[in-house]
Formats: sequence, structure tokens, C-alpha cells
Amino acid sequence: DSIYSFTKDAINNFSELEQQHAKTMGAMATEYGKTAEAQAKFLEDSQKLKQQALTLGTVGPTGKGSLNSVMDVSYAQTALVKAGMSSDDLLTSNAIESILKFAGGNDLDIDTATQFAVNLGTVFNKPVEQWGEMLDMVTKAADISVIDVEDIMDSITYTGGIASGLDRDLSEVLGIISVMGQAGLRGRVAGTGMQAFFTRVLSAGELSDTAIENAPTEYVGNMYNAFVAESVNDDGTFKDMDEIATLLDTAMSELNDQEQAWFAKKLFGLYQMK
Repeated sequence: DSIYSFTKDAINNFSELEQQHAKTMGAMATEYGKTAEAQAKFLEDSQKLKQQALTLGTVGPTGKGSLNSVMDVSYAQTALVKAGMSSDDLLTSNAIESILKFAGGNDLDIDTATQFAVNLGTVFNKPVEQWGEMLDMVTKAADISVIDVEDIMDSITYTGGIASGLDRDLSEVLGIISVMGQAGLRGRVAGTGMQAFFTRVLSAGELSDTAIENAPTEYVGNMYNAFVAESVNDDGTFKDMDEIATLLDTAMSELNDQEQAWFAKKLFGLYQMK
């Protein structure tokens, strides 16, 4: 019975892999032409990808065992090809290993982790070879703050484009997202808040005397003006995000709850959510 059960499971697993790998083949087929040479390359790369799935799903990248199944690897391959990654990049980079590590370490399904990696790499112009470092930065930002990876993913969806357009590095953006999380602003709220922040600080400038008089306290009004003034360079461009994150963290720590709520509303167009 045990031998029969083992054999049956092995056959079922092989059948599942064949079905999943067929999806990868279907997604990658558009990369190749219709010539005999192109089709031969297609079949060769397809076989290499299947072997990659078997290797990474059994002995792992180091040969000491794998935390992921063969099906996990094959599913990640399919998701990456559908997202536009070439077979060559899949076979020559550590993209698969990086995504499996990111998904497993943060309790994400592989499709979500894959889409996030592709979007993040595209927005911040990170080559596939740097995806491992890129995803590790996201995990580290979540580990050292009160927000989680899914919060960061939501925030970057809303703010990544404008931040990258202003030539902001991913590490800087992660820094200020973490600080905003400490103030109770996270996920989509933090992302849209950062959009407002970029616009308000660069265009609105400091508060008028009347606006300061309408603040909860004169102290927080002056604190806001000081923060805005210190956030930009003499030429009107933003200072480094890590420096802004430090300024924001310092400002928030010196305000009471009412002042923090007003400060967040003025700066981000949002109320803090502690």
C-alpha cells in the first residue's frame, strides 16, 4: 500500500508539473519566431526552465534542500513570464530565488510577490540582477518599523511613480514610508499622503500668519513652517529622503496627539491614524 501510495503521489505530482509548465510554455511562446531554429531554441529553453523548477524545488539553489516545492517554482516562472520577463532572464538571474524568498518570508502568495517585484523593478528602474537586494530592502523596512510588507506595497503603488519621477531612490522612499507608519499613516493612506506631500511642499510653501493663528497651537504652526523650509534645498528641490524622514520623525515626536493630527492633515492632506 505504501509503495502504491508513493507511486500514485509521484505520478500526480508529475502530472501537475506538466500542466503548470505547459502554462509557462504558452506564455513564453511569443518570444520566439516560427523558424526551425527559433522553435528549437524554444524547446531547449522550455526544458531548461523545467529543470530549473525541479532543481530549485528539490535541492534548492545551494544544493542543501529547498523551502519551496517544484510547483512553487514552476508557478513563479509562469507568473514572471506573463509579467514580461524573458526566458533568458529567468535562466541567468536570481529572480526566481528572490521572489520565492520574498514571498515565503512575508507570507505572500507567489503571484502577489511576483507582480510587486515586477512593478517595483519597473518604477525604480532596477535591473533583474538587483531584485534580490531590492526585495530585501522592502522586507528590512517592514522589520524595523510598525508597518508590514503589504502596507509598503500599497503605499508604493500610489507614490512610487511620482517619487521615481523626482529621482528618489527606493531606500529613501522606504524610509519616509516607515516614518509615516510610525505616525499612524500606512498603506494606501500613506501613498496618497506622500503624493500630497510632494505637491504641497514644493508648491504651497510656508503657512501664513493667519493660518498659524488657526492652528491648534502656535508651536505646531511654526513647527510646520520650519519643517517645510528644511525639507527643500535653496534651488527648490527636495533634500534627500532619508534626511526628510529624520526631520519628520523629529517633528512628530515633539508634538502632542492634537498637534500631530493637524500637522499630518496640513502636510499630507490626511489625519494620522494612530
